[in-house]
Amino acid sequence: MASRRRTVRRPIAVLLPRSRRRWSPGALILVALVLLLLRLLHRGEEPFPSGPSEPLQSGEYVVERVVDGDTLLLAGGERVRLLGIDAPESVKPNSPVEPFGPEASQAVRDLLSGAGNRIRLETENKRDKYGRLLGVVWAGEICVNQALVEAGLARVERQYSIPESLKVRLLAAEIQARAARRGIWGLERSTTP
Repeated sequence: MASRRRTVRRPIAVLLPRSRRRWSPGALILVALVLLLLRLLHRGEEPFPSGPSEPLQSGEYVVERVVDGDTLLLAGGERVRLLGIDAPESVKPNSPVEPFGPEASQAVRDLLSGAGNRIRLETENKRDKYGRLLGVVWAGEICVNQALVEAGLARVERQYSIPESLKVRLLAAEIQARAARRGIWGLERSTTP
């Protein structure tokens, strides 16, 4: 009688190379979610954004905090950069506090406290290179952008295109502040325009 060869049955996992094993649908979903979470965290974003989900429109808003002389943090997390002006730095990382930086921040706080920390924002939903919403901010009947320039606590920012009517008002305010040597213009003569 011929001897029969006995074959040993091995589990499929041993017979197939690892690359041919199949993943369960649940495992695939779990891997996809983990990869998505890692990608979001790697880009420095939160998986669930804390800021507004839709672009802000012109309207009334509550200010949570004055970041510095030309940046506000609104309730809800949106950062607003005052359009057309550049206030001296007071909180920029790795930079010294510039003369009149703290005074510019305090002036904005004072203007906003007089309006109950409520502002009227005029914006065209444009953003600066840091993602801040650019806009004209009103505290009651006072244009905060213009008030800072008039007090000599900000320069007219020429980097961004701004509406012509605002540009004319800001440039006139800067000329008056320079002539009166208010704020930053009272410092020793500088080579900046």
